[in-house]
Amino acid sequence: MTGALVGGALLSAFLQVAFDRLASRDFRDFLKGRKDIDGSLKKLKMLLRSADVVLAYAEDNQYTTPAVKEWLDELQDAVYDADDLLDEIALRCKLQAESQTGTSEVRNFITAFVDSFDKEIPSKLEKILANLDSIIDQKDILSLKKDIAGVKLSSPPSQTKTSCPETCDVIGRDMDKEAIFKLWESDVASSDKICVVPIVGMGGIGKTTLAQFVFNDEIVKKSFDLKAWVCVSENFDNLEILKAILEGINAKSICGKFCFRLEESNESNEITKEIRHLSYYKAGFYVSKEFEIPSEAKGLRTLLVKSHLPTWIFEYKNIVKIDLNLFQNFKCLRVLSLYGACIKELPITVDNLIHLRYLNTCNTGIKDLPDSLCNLYNLQTLILSSYITKLPANTSKLINLRHLDNSEANMEEMPPHMGKMKNLRKLYVFCVGKHDDGSSIKVLGELQHLSGKLSLLNLQNVQCIDKDTKEVILKNKQDLSELKLEWEHGQGTKDSEKEIILLEQLCPCTNLNSLTITNYKGTSFPKWLGDSSFSKMVFIKLRNCFSLPPLGQLPGLKSLIIECFGEISSVGPEFYGNSTNPFRALEYLSFENMPEWQLWVLFKGEVFTCLRELHIKDCPKLTGGLPIQLPSLTKLNIRKCKQLVASLPNSPALHELVCTGKIQIPSGHDYQSLKSVFIEGGGDSILSFPPDLVSFPSRGLCAPNLSQIIIHDCKNLVSLPEGMHTLLPSLVRLELRWCPELESFPEGGMPSSLESLAIYGCEKLISRRMELGLQGLHSLKSFTISDHRKELESFPEEALLPPNLTDFAIGILPYLKSLNGKGFQPLPSLKHLTIWDCNNLDCLLEDKNASAQCCCYLIILSLHFYCTLLKCKTNTFEGMINPR
Repeated sequence: MTGALVGGALLSAFLQVAFDRLASRDFRDFLKGRKDIDGSLKKLKMLLRSADVVLAYAEDNQYTTPAVKEWLDELQDAVYDADDLLDEIALRCKLQAESQTGTSEVRNFITAFVDSFDKEIPSKLEKILANLDSIIDQKDILSLKKDIAGVKLSSPPSQTKTSCPETCDVIGRDMDKEAIFKLWESDVASSDKICVVPIVGMGGIGKTTLAQFVFNDEIVKKSFDLKAWVCVSENFDNLEILKAILEGINAKSICGKFCFRLEESNESNEITKEIRHLSYYKAGFYVSKEFEIPSEAKGLRTLLVKSHLPTWIFEYKNIVKIDLNLFQNFKCLRVLSLYGACIKELPITVDNLIHLRYLNTCNTGIKDLPDSLCNLYNLQTLILSSYITKLPANTSKLINLRHLDNSEANMEEMPPHMGKMKNLRKLYVFCVGKHDDGSSIKVLGELQHLSGKLSLLNLQNVQCIDKDTKEVILKNKQDLSELKLEWEHGQGTKDSEKEIILLEQLCPCTNLNSLTITNYKGTSFPKWLGDSSFSKMVFIKLRNCFSLPPLGQLPGLKSLIIECFGEISSVGPEFYGNSTNPFRALEYLSFENMPEWQLWVLFKGEVFTCLRELHIKDCPKLTGGLPIQLPSLTKLNIRKCKQLVASLPNSPALHELVCTGKIQIPSGHDYQSLKSVFIEGGGDSILSFPPDLVSFPSRGLCAPNLSQIIIHDCKNLVSLPEGMHTLLPSLVRLELRWCPELESFPEGGMPSSLESLAIYGCEKLISRRMELGLQGLHSLKSFTISDHRKELESFPEEALLPPNLTDFAIGILPYLKSLNGKGFQPLPSLKHLTIWDCNNLDCLLEDKNASAQCCCYLIILSLHFYCTLLKCKTNTFEGMINPR
């Protein structure tokens, strides 16, 4: 039924397109003086009208009358052929019009094509009319009636839902469900008629819940190959419901007579001459033979090839290969996707595909496109492979091209005369060539309909800059949303004024949402960057530039990334601009790799009021000064800023803290929302811990919701903050990494909530492991100990670990020779034991009697890396493991 629904919808659409074409001015002009085909085209229109008036009736009766379904299929097949011919006539009209203004070479090519085509039209048209005549004659035999227009609802259609949620536990509706199943088994359901089971009741009684209960039942899943859930209210639209049903069903399910999905489980000889839409999916790397399409399917309109292969695999022979004869044999193709196919070139005969609208060469080995591609006047979408560096010289002839996706290509230059491509909507990359013999960047001003994303690359190659010009390049692109401007790294011009003028001329429309500027070497930015009229600008990224523009003036800016500003030593007033409340909407701010940045001059007044994330990384000379009030801050990330000494901002919403440097925690500030802390020492720098650097407030850190602490590479850390067992009641995970001076846990021990503890390279702490009180941590489920290079031959000691431990990991203990069986005895819940880099371990458990007792619940034993002495003896241990 689904295939029929799709077929009906497509057939109606094809008929409407045909009527529109036959009534168009181009067709009327074409028919002037063409008496040989004028009458034939009028007859074609009459036959299609005759089919159209009974189409709705036929679609309704195809489910009960197989002959009607067959008639509709034959009609669809004939309409496909008619549409192909009408499309060729439309192309002929376009070419004829273009020949009046083209070069002599173009005129000669078009004249040859038109003459050849005109000779073929009468015979093609005669064959189509004969076929349609025969089909239309059958409508009376099948008693197909004219459609009687119904009354449509005037209210707007409701939102149609196509996803059925999994039902929760449903109690007391089993009898109702069984009653519905019995209806399906009744005589009505077993006949050719459609079985409809209405569920009626007042609102809230559970009608939808019962329907979901039935829909998700195993009996339904086994009884039906296809299921679709569509939810509509009283105000509905038939087309919307049809669309919703189709969205809930994959392509394979709606194939029907005209569509075929070729997979490894079926063969290409199943493809018939009626097939118009073919897809081929290859999951693996290798196939035994070349992918071929039977020549019978000469009316093929869609070919979708998809194979997820890395591009380096194209050097091998036995992978998905395409028979290049398809460009000669299947001239009706509208859509051709070669995604992932093993094809290194398109043949010259690609221009045989005169109907082609869509061509995808992504993830193929194609390096060059033939110039004959430029003869595809109907082409609307072209997607390039990553190997392509330039387009054919005559690409500008593709005047109907709307989408040029070169986002994956490594473009070196653009083809000349691109200004002629007036219909271009999407152009992802415009690359300025070294010799400027392609399209000048000024042609972008002629492409008035560009929208979405646009990247301008290699701007250092722009040659002619007139500072007095008023020429508009980008400012008229109202639909442009994302713009990237990039000069090649290390190749920027030495003429700073030239770059300033160029950037001034590249001023975009104020509708722009996102802007990225890379490797700009102008000593200042033009005034438009930072102008408050850019109210829709939400994202800016500046990389490797010389100065900062007044971005604080942008009222809608939400994300700002500043990277690799090698000469900036101070961030201050020039950054905030003239706004009284700069960066009022900013939510994300990142400074990274600013080697000379020393001072952040703070704004005196309200600033960063909406900031949620602040990232400062690789700023080694930054000495101090973080904003004091950041009321909306949820994440603070400070890395590799060794000289930074500052107070933690007053941020009651702070959720995650990652830092190096010396960050004080001011007295009286509670961090109720703080859940995760990562502290990295980087030498002597550390958050608040050692008294000789910066310390916690005497009353400790009050963070009642803190669940995770990771402390890494803090060379001078001696002890953890006091009162952790009471001030951090939600702590679940604690990791201590390479803190060689850390000796003990704080008085009172760890919070009872602790579930995961990992200790890496803390020599003194591991040496005093029996004093840590681990056995009293009854919530502890996971324990890791690693990188203890002092003598430790047997481990773990008796009474060291808590009884509820489920995961135990031991690593990099070079002196460890055996595991202590008595230490495992009180671990009845242990399920996972992981051991790595213990190259002297040769005895898994010393006490075999204890072994059987303590390991009866162990499910997984993992041995990794350099446990060579042990691996040859693991067979004796396998008998002690119960794989429950």
